[in-house]
Amino acid sequence: MAASKKKSLRWAIIGLGKQAERMADAILAARGHELAVVASHDLAHAVEFKNRFNVRHAYAGLRDLVRASASFDVVIVASPNNEHVRDAVTLLNAGKHVLCEKPLALTRDEGKKIIAVIILGGGLTGAYLIGFGAKNPQEVAVGIIEAVKNTDPRFNFEASLKSGLPTPEG
Repeated sequence: MAASKKKSLRWAIIGLGKQAERMADAILAARGHELAVVASHDLAHAVEFKNRFNVRHAYAGLRDLVRASASFDVVIVASPNNEHVRDAVTLLNAGKHVLCEKPLALTRDEGKKIIAVIILGGGLTGAYLIGFGAKNPQEVAVGIIEAVKNTDPRFNFEASLKSGLPTPEG
């Protein structure tokens, strides 16, 4: 019987500024993880980022990223702050696990919208990236990986009950 090959976790990043560079370094430093897709409003910037970080695919914006969703498992939303809600909700609705760079949203109502999509999404994971206080990319990668592994939709549900956010029951 042949040994099964362990599948790597395929990451995407939308929004390719300084935070995206740090996240790319972290993903590339982590064993069993691959930066598979990047997206930016500016396709030329996405291609440059793709080439610099040896990424498989570069796309022009959210719509193209959603169309390519079979190419990745988890997406980091590092787009401009005012686009976080649109990007996170769209990607969650496309069935993707999402980590959102801070701030999660600009208002409480926007934050509630993202949390409602996570809660009502039936098993989707959404997490809010915070600083891990790490000094090197490997430490950041471990922090990101732990955030993904330890995000539990039940926690979001329990938090929603305490804060008056939407619940599956309405």
